[in-house]
This record gives sequence, C-alpha cells and structure tokens, in this order.
Amino acid sequence: MERDTLYSIILVEDDFMERDILKKMLILTYKSIKIYEADSEDAALFIIENNDINMFLIDINLVESSGLDLAISIRNIHKYEFSTIIFLTTHMEYITQAFKQTHCYDFILKPYNKKDVCTMLNK
Repeated sequence: MERDTLYSIILVEDDFMERDILKKMLILTYKSIKIYEADSEDAALFIIENNDINMFLIDINLVESSGLDLAISIRNIHKYEFSTIIFLTTHMEYITQAFKQTHCYDFILKPYNKKDVCTMLNK
C-alpha cells in the first residue's frame, strides 16, 4: 500500500478482542489508512453500501451469519465485483469453499502474526 494514499479497509470480526488486535496492528503499520469496523453482516453491509472500501477483511465464521455469505453479498455489489477480500480464519476446512464461491484474494490465520498480516496486505 502506498503510504500517502488514504486506503480504506473494513474489518468484519464479531470477536471484539480479535478485531482490536488486528486493528492495532494495521494502525501501527499503515499511517494513511481508514479502518471501518463491523461485528455482523448487517452492520458490515451498511458500512459497505455507504462508503468506498478498498479491501475487505472478513471473519469466515461470524456468530449470526457466515463470512462467506457476506462475501457473496459484496461480490453482488457492482463496484466491489473484483475487490480484494481476505478471510480471517482458524478453520482451514472452509478456505477451499471460500475461494470457489467468492473468489477471495487470500486468508489470514488466527491468531494473528504481524509479519504475516503485513506481508498479505502489501501484496
């Protein structure tokens, strides 16, 4: 990511502690970043529809719904058809399904490793 450009990311994670850890990693690493936070599919869709998002970091297992369902909804919004979606997961068994259904960019395993997160976002 370019350091001077404001880049917007939405972080969709229903576990506050996990979301806060990842948010702090991002803020400390990238100065020109706007982070939107959501803890559910509905909250995420509201933010996504009312803002311009450059990258989506989505927990594949949300409590009230599936991160896969949210990603499919995002793909159905024309301006996000080819946007970068990265899943956050502890469950490797869902990743193949995620790639097939949503054409996601990649995934980040929990617990978060700052080096892995930065490597992924810098691609």
